[in-house]
Amino acid sequence: SARLSDEEMCTTIRSTQEQFGYLVDPHTAIAIGAAQKLGCGLDRVTTVHPTVILATASPCKFEESVTAAITGAGWAAYLQNGFPAAARGITELPERSPIVYLAKAGGTLSSW
Repeated sequence: SARLSDEEMCTTIRSTQEQFGYLVDPHTAIAIGAAQKLGCGLDRVTTVHPTVILATASPCKFEESVTAAITGAGWAAYLQNGFPAAARGITELPERSPIVYLAKAGGTLSSW
């Protein structure tokens, strides 16, 4: 197993975007960075163990982390050129307060 620091995650986001022209989310960056630490990677030429990593999230959900990696100007460029249209529509909706359910003393989920 392997782990990455926040700075290593940011470095992986930047290097993946530079190398492949693809902006990854923080979870995918961790997978890529961990694979590289373990001797696997995405470069078919120099990697002994080529690896496939499936991204299952979008960077549009992680504005703060992605901005830390690619700067405010990079995030602005992503908003203009790569932000998914469906996600943009959701971000333009008014925010709603979350519903918080409090447990009753001695209660169970079925008694709610």
